[in-house]
Amino acid sequence: MKWLIVVIFAMGPADIGNNARDIYVFTDPYYEEKHLCEASITDPQYIPFLVQKLLVEYGKPQKIESVVCVDEETIDRVLNGEQAV
Repeated sequence: MKWLIVVIFAMGPADIGNNARDIYVFTDPYYEEKHLCEASITDPQYIPFLVQKLLVEYGKPQKIESVVCVDEETIDRVLNGEQAV
């Protein structure tokens, strides 16, 4: 199974009424095992890489609610609207 790092951003005041939730999925790297993915997101030396990638993508800091490891099938269901974040 393929495990990916997913950043779930905090909801802003404009998002509350529509249950919108922004997420960012890191497709590279990916992990074959969940525990390896979880080791990365808790590694103090790896966190700056994640932050830098988000800054490049968004151009400014974003408020983050959580960073989790999710299997690819679940991500597909969320992106297809079949499952909530």
